[in-house]
Amino acid sequence: MRPRLPRRHRRPGQKGGTESDDGLIPLTLGEVRRLLAHLITAARPFDHIHRWSRWRRRHQYRARKAHYQRRLRLHQVRLEY
Repeated sequence: MRPRLPRRHRRPGQKGGTESDDGLIPLTLGEVRRLLAHLITAARPFDHIHRWSRWRRRHQYRARKAHYQRRLRLHQVRLEY
């Protein structure tokens, strides 16, 4: 059995990757706790909390993607010299 690589070393297409097909990062433990806390306390309608969670995860996905693209461009420029 092959040892599993930490998340930062896996490619998105690999089993257990860090990105999903719909442009969201996977649920983190903190996000699950936050959603459960809102569900239990019911301070706001859960639909609002769920939409906010999806927006936040989508934003994190886009930020991560932009960060990787920027780093890749910087490394490509350095290799050209």
